[in-house]
Amino acid sequence: MIQKILSSDIDKILSLQKDFKDGFNKNVLLSSFKNENFFVFGYYEGEKLVGEISFSYLFNQADIESVFVGEEYRKKGIASELLSFCMNFLKDKEVNEIFLEVREKNIPAISLYKKFDFEKIKIRERYYSDGENAVIMSFGKKV
Repeated sequence: MIQKILSSDIDKILSLQKDFKDGFNKNVLLSSFKNENFFVFGYYEGEKLVGEISFSYLFNQADIESVFVGEEYRKKGIASELLSFCMNFLKDKEVNEIFLEVREKNIPAISLYKKFDFEKIKIRERYYSDGENAVIMSFGKKV
């Protein structure tokens, strides 16, 4: 089941992402939640948060900040459900262009985004702290 995550549940997100080197830190999350156009939705198995998607939008553009599923719950379609939910949410808000960045070596994530018609538009060299490149991808209106 997908539910909105509130700022009072930040510790659930941090706990889910504890081994994720690109995950949020508490200060970034607290700051993000102050933005009325920032959202986090979680995928729950019973009471347990097993995946999340976070994004923000302004007018007709959005940025997906993170898509994360706990390791033992991967390859079960959860990331696809979260991404589909997010894209429908944004469509209802009349967002027609969505951006995200992903590690260049994260082939499963890149494949998922391509299934949702995201296209690679740019490489940010040495973007991540370990020197790995980021792939910038977009969905929607082309400039």
